[in-house]
Amino acid sequence: MKYKRFVQFIDGTWRFTSPTNLKVIIDGVPYYEIQTKFGLSTIDNTNQYNPNLVGSPGDYVTRSSDGSYKYISKEKYDKLFPQKATTAEKFKPLNSDSLR
Repeated sequence: MKYKRFVQFIDGTWRFTSPTNLKVIIDGVPYYEIQTKFGLSTIDNTNQYNPNLVGSPGDYVTRSSDGSYKYISKEKYDKLFPQKATTAEKFKPLNSDSLR
């Protein structure tokens, strides 16, 4: 199923819009982090109040060159692009016995 429409829950109502919070572009594919409740709909679904797929704040969408959207959960995004641990996190003791 190709999702061609993006809807976002803004000010208490669903609205057709476009994602704006660009997180990163990888191999020419933009990844947008969505901060509000959102949905993706097929081109033939003109009812913004009934999206085909509903995402949660913190999830991501990508947009391909043909204009279709793809949903990516926060968990999947974190697996695809793991954050590098800081030096303090790398050497953090597991418990108080490690300090002795």
